[in-house]
Amino acid sequence: MAVARRPTARQTVDVDELISKGGSVPSEVRSVPDSDNTDNTAVPLRLPRSLLTRVDRAVARQPIKVPRNTWILHALMEKLERDGIE
Repeated sequence: MAVARRPTARQTVDVDELISKGGSVPSEVRSVPDSDNTDNTAVPLRLPRSLLTRVDRAVARQPIKVPRNTWILHALMEKLERDGIE
Protein backbone atom coordinates (compact mmCIF):
# COMPACT_ATOMS: atom_id res chain seq x y z
CA MET A 1 0.00 0.00 0.00
CA ALA A 2 1.38 3.39 -0.97
CA VAL A 3 1.89 5.89 1.82
CA ALA A 4 1.31 9.57 1.12
CA ARG A 5 1.40 12.65 3.28
CA ARG A 6 -1.85 14.03 4.56
CA PRO A 7 -3.09 16.99 2.49
CA THR A 8 -2.37 20.30 4.17
CA ALA A 9 -5.43 22.22 3.01
CA ARG A 10 -8.92 20.89 2.49
CA GLN A 11 -10.38 21.52 -0.91
CA THR A 12 -13.96 22.77 -0.74
CA VAL A 13 -16.55 22.30 -3.44
CA ASP A 14 -19.50 24.60 -3.96
CA VAL A 15 -22.30 22.06 -4.35
CA ASP A 16 -24.77 24.51 -5.92
CA GLU A 17 -22.18 25.52 -8.53
CA LEU A 18 -21.46 21.88 -9.31
CA ILE A 19 -25.16 21.09 -9.73
CA SER A 20 -25.86 24.14 -11.91
CA LYS A 21 -22.90 23.27 -14.11
CA GLY A 22 -24.92 20.33 -15.39
CA GLY A 23 -23.75 17.69 -17.78
CA SER A 24 -24.77 15.65 -20.76
CA VAL A 25 -27.76 13.32 -20.82
CA PRO A 26 -26.83 9.64 -21.10
CA SER A 27 -27.44 8.17 -24.54
CA GLU A 28 -30.23 5.68 -25.11
CA VAL A 29 -27.93 3.06 -26.62
CA ARG A 30 -24.95 2.10 -24.55
CA SER A 31 -22.12 0.95 -26.75
CA VAL A 32 -18.99 -0.78 -25.54
CA PRO A 33 -16.12 -0.73 -28.01
CA ASP A 34 -14.73 -4.15 -28.88
CA SER A 35 -11.06 -4.69 -28.26
CA ASP A 36 -10.50 -5.91 -31.82
CA ASN A 37 -13.00 -3.51 -33.48
CA THR A 38 -15.24 -6.26 -34.85
CA ASP A 39 -19.00 -6.29 -34.90
CA ASN A 40 -19.63 -8.83 -32.13
CA THR A 41 -23.03 -9.69 -30.73
CA ALA A 42 -23.59 -11.43 -27.42
CA VAL A 43 -25.74 -14.53 -27.80
CA PRO A 44 -26.96 -16.28 -24.66
CA LEU A 45 -26.52 -20.00 -25.23
CA ARG A 46 -28.32 -22.59 -23.14
CA LEU A 47 -26.65 -25.98 -23.16
CA PRO A 48 -27.42 -29.15 -21.27
CA ARG A 49 -24.89 -29.59 -18.45
CA SER A 50 -23.70 -32.90 -19.94
CA LEU A 51 -22.89 -31.21 -23.28
CA LEU A 52 -21.06 -28.37 -21.56
CA THR A 53 -19.02 -30.92 -19.62
CA ARG A 54 -18.05 -32.61 -22.91
CA VAL A 55 -17.08 -29.24 -24.43
CA ASP A 56 -14.97 -28.41 -21.37
CA ARG A 57 -13.18 -31.78 -21.66
CA ALA A 58 -12.45 -31.10 -25.34
CA VAL A 59 -11.17 -27.61 -24.50
CA ALA A 60 -8.90 -29.02 -21.77
CA ARG A 61 -7.38 -31.51 -24.24
CA GLN A 62 -6.16 -28.78 -26.60
CA PRO A 63 -2.36 -28.63 -26.87
CA ILE A 64 -2.52 -24.84 -26.63
CA LYS A 65 -4.83 -23.39 -23.98
CA VAL A 66 -7.79 -21.58 -25.57
CA PRO A 67 -10.89 -20.08 -23.97
CA ARG A 68 -14.12 -22.04 -24.21
CA ASN A 69 -15.66 -19.27 -26.33
CA THR A 70 -12.83 -19.52 -28.88
CA TRP A 71 -13.19 -23.29 -29.03
CA ILE A 72 -16.95 -22.99 -29.66
CA LEU A 73 -16.35 -20.37 -32.39
CA HIS A 74 -13.88 -22.69 -34.13
CA ALA A 75 -16.35 -25.57 -33.90
CA LEU A 76 -19.11 -23.41 -35.40
CA MET A 77 -16.85 -22.27 -38.24
CA GLU A 78 -15.84 -25.88 -39.02
CA LYS A 79 -19.50 -26.92 -39.15
CA LEU A 80 -20.47 -24.01 -41.42
CA GLU A 81 -17.56 -24.75 -43.79
CA ARG A 82 -18.43 -28.46 -43.84
CA ASP A 83 -22.05 -27.60 -44.74
CA GLY A 84 -20.87 -25.14 -47.43
CA ILE A 85 -22.51 -22.13 -45.78
CA GLU A 86 -20.79 -18.81 -46.33
